[in-house]
Amino acid sequence: MELKISKLRIVILGIWALFMGKMGEIPQSISILLLMMVIDQVSGILAAKREALEHPGEKKYGISSKRMVLGIFKKAGYILTIVVTTMVDILMDTMMEYIGIKSTIKGSFCLLITVWFILGEAISILENASRMGVKVPRFFRKIISELQKDIDGKKS
Repeated sequence: MELKISKLRIVILGIWALFMGKMGEIPQSISILLLMMVIDQVSGILAAKREALEHPGEKKYGISSKRMVLGIFKKAGYILTIVVTTMVDILMDTMMEYIGIKSTIKGSFCLLITVWFILGEAISILENASRMGVKVPRFFRKIISELQKDIDGKKS
């Protein structure tokens, strides 16, 4: 199991290196997403631990390596998606320049996708905080959820 996770880390770091070579610097939104991903993972572990203490002996509560690995795969999928949208952004910028269209907007697909992922991570962190006993104001969860729906093009 540890060997598989090490290989996954190597793949993620390789993709990240490729991505950074194309981008030149770490955009602020991607840094925020990476931090949110770590916070989500940690808050999920803490919430699972708390639930296990409240429900001793019940298997559906507590830390699950399967859920953790699935979460890591999801986050790796986020990174792969950002790499792809970055490539699309680079291609679109190149093609627009080639046909003579000046664009002041660079990296719009990547930014949009990254913000959507950040909002999803924020919702997950708030859910984990609720599982830890924190009373998260309903209006705050609703605002974040509505922002994500607006980006996704869905009406309430």
